[in-house]
Amino acid sequence: MPRIQPFSGFFFTLAVSITASLQAQEIPAPRNSIEKITPASLAEDYKLERSYRPDKEKQPTIGLALSGGGTKAAMFAHGVLHGLHDAGVLEQVDAISSVSGGSYAAYWYFTKMLESKRHNFTLSQIFDDCIPTYWTKDDKPDSRLQQAMQAAKLKPPVKGMSECDGPAHFRAMGNLLGTDDPYRWQAHIVRWPDVIQPTPVYLNGGLQGAPEQQMRRGVLNALTKEVALHAFGSASAVPRIYQYGIERTWGLSPKPRDVTKLSGQFEHDETEHWKYTNAGTPDTDVAKRGIRVDPGTTTWSQLHDLYSTAAAPAALKIMPLWIVNSTNGNKSWEPNTQNIFEMTPFGYGSIRNGYINDFASMPIKDLGTSVRASAGFADAQGIENKVEQTVVDKFSNGIPALRWGVDATMQSSQGTVQELHLSDGGGSENLGLYSLLKRGFDDIIVVDTAADVEGDMSDICTVRKALQKENITLEFDALQHLKDVCEGQPQHKPKRVYNLSAWKNPVVKGTATWPAVDGAAPRIAHIWLIKAAWDERAIAQGYPDKCGEKNQVNCFLEVFYGHNTKVRAKIRGKKDGWMIFPQLGTVASTYNSSSYLFWGYRELGRMLASHLSVNTVGHLELDTPQCLQVDLKRAKGRRPEDFELTPPTACKTVL
Repeated sequence: MPRIQPFSGFFFTLAVSITASLQAQEIPAPRNSIEKITPASLAEDYKLERSYRPDKEKQPTIGLALSGGGTKAAMFAHGVLHGLHDAGVLEQVDAISSVSGGSYAAYWYFTKMLESKRHNFTLSQIFDDCIPTYWTKDDKPDSRLQQAMQAAKLKPPVKGMSECDGPAHFRAMGNLLGTDDPYRWQAHIVRWPDVIQPTPVYLNGGLQGAPEQQMRRGVLNALTKEVALHAFGSASAVPRIYQYGIERTWGLSPKPRDVTKLSGQFEHDETEHWKYTNAGTPDTDVAKRGIRVDPGTTTWSQLHDLYSTAAAPAALKIMPLWIVNSTNGNKSWEPNTQNIFEMTPFGYGSIRNGYINDFASMPIKDLGTSVRASAGFADAQGIENKVEQTVVDKFSNGIPALRWGVDATMQSSQGTVQELHLSDGGGSENLGLYSLLKRGFDDIIVVDTAADVEGDMSDICTVRKALQKENITLEFDALQHLKDVCEGQPQHKPKRVYNLSAWKNPVVKGTATWPAVDGAAPRIAHIWLIKAAWDERAIAQGYPDKCGEKNQVNCFLEVFYGHNTKVRAKIRGKKDGWMIFPQLGTVASTYNSSSYLFWGYRELGRMLASHLSVNTVGHLELDTPQCLQVDLKRAKGRRPEDFELTPPTACKTVL
C-alpha cells in the first residue's frame, strides 16, 4: 500500500468554480415527484428509457448504484462488478446509477461495451484475469506471504482463474503473437492505477510511490503561467489532465500485446507495449501528460445507438441503462435532491432544471467529459460551508486551474437556454440511490465507498433524510439504532457510530417504504447495501491460508493483507491500531493509488458482491444471514474501538 500523503489542505485550495445562475425562464415540465410515483406515472415519465426493451411495458427490476469516493470508489465498484458478474447477477441489472468515482467504474464498463461491438470480443472477457504470483517473487518459499499466494493459486477468487505466466500479466493462449492476450483489460488497470500518473507503474512487489513530481509541476503552472494566460481567455489544463487521467485508466480499451516484447518485463513502455482501439491525442498543452480516449469514439449518441442494437431479437441480453449523476447548484447542509443533474443515453435534466427526453441535444456530448462533470470534486459548488464556498469561489476567479466542473447550456422545449455548471455528483447525493428509487426499481444494490473512518454512515444518513422529506422511510434492521446514528447529520457529528473494520455483513438488507395510499399496500423497494468495509479480525485469523472456502475470506484478499505488513507501509492508524484500508481518504487515494490497492479493493468488492444471486422470479437473494451491527460510542478521527487480535464477534442474527 502506498504511503498516504495529507491532502485536505490541497483539496480546499483546489476546490473551486463559478456557481451557475439559473435564469428566470420557462423550463421543461417536471416529472412526478418520488413520493407520488405510480406504475402509470413511471411508464409515462420514463417511456423513452424503456423504449429499447422488448418488454417495454414491464417495469425494470434490478438497479445498481455506484457511489462517489474517487479512485478507491472506482476500484471497489469495479470489484463489485466482478462479484456480480461471477454470480450471474450483472447481466440481469437493468440500470446503473453512478456518482463521481463510481462513474469511473461505470465508464470502464460502458466504454468496453462500445468497443466490444466494434472489435468482436464479449463483455465477459473484460473480467478475465490471472493470479499474479510474481507479486511475491522475492519472498522465501516458506514465508507466510508465499503460503497465502499458494492458497490463492489453489483456491482462486473465481473458478478457472489460473497463475499468470509471468510479470507481464500476460498469456498468449498458444498463439505466438499473443493476439488473444485475454487478461489485457485487467492488466491495463494494474499498470495505470493512478489518474495523475501519466506513465505505467513499476511492479516488483515494493512501494510504488506518489506522482509528486507531476503534482508539483501542475501546481506551479497553475499558480504562475496559467494565471497570466487566464487574462487572455486561456482555459486551464489542470481539470483536463484530471479528466484525461480518468479516461486513460478507465476508458481505454487495450489491443492484444505482442508477446515477443513482454517476456520477463516488469516495466512497460506505453508507446511500445500498449496500444488501444479507442485512443486519442491530448490537446497540445497537455501532450506530455499521456494518452486519452478519443472523444469521438465514446459519445452519448453512439451509446444510444447501441441500445437499439441490443434490443434486436438476436441480442442475448438487454444492456443496462446508464445514469450519470452530477450536481447543478451549491451544496448545503440540508439534502437538496433538486440539484441532482442526470445524464442518460435517452435524456438529461434535474428537478430544478426540468428534464429533456432527447439525447441529441445533450449539454455534454462525450462520455469522458460527462464523467468529469460527475466527478469534478475540486469545485466551490461542493463545499458545504457557505463562507468557505464564497472564499474559494473568489479565489477561483483568478486561478482557472481550480475549476474542475464543466460549464454547459441546456435548451428547454420552449427554446430558452439555461446556463449550467456541473460538478461532483456527491454535492447533491453521493450514493446514486435517489435516481433509482424515483424510477421505481424493486431491488437496488447500493455500493457505498465513502471515506468513513469514524463509521457515521453519512451518505446513507443524508439520503435517508432527503427521503424523509418525501415521506419515504429508509431502514436497515441489521444496523442497530440507525435513527440515533443519523440524528443531526450532516450538520453535527453523531454520538453513536459503527466500526467498519469489524463489519459483520457482506451485504446489509434494507427497505425504502412509501406511504400507503387509499388503503393500498405501500410501495417497498428492497435495498442491498455493499459497504467498503470488512471484519479485520476475520481477515487476520484466516491469514495466511485458512481461506477460499464457503464463508471464508477470499484468498487473494489475504495476499493483499499480508503484503501490506511485508512492505511496512503506513497501514495502521496511529490512534486505534486498525488498518487504514479500506477507509482511505477520497482525495489521498485518488492522488496516490497503486496496483496493490487496486487488487485489494477489487477482491474485497468481489468477495462481498458474490453473496448475491437472482431467484427464479427475477429478484435478488442473499446467501448469508443478517448479523446485528451494534452501534458504539464515537471516537473522534478513529474507529470507535481499539484493535485487538481477538476472535471476531459472533453473529447475532436479525430476523
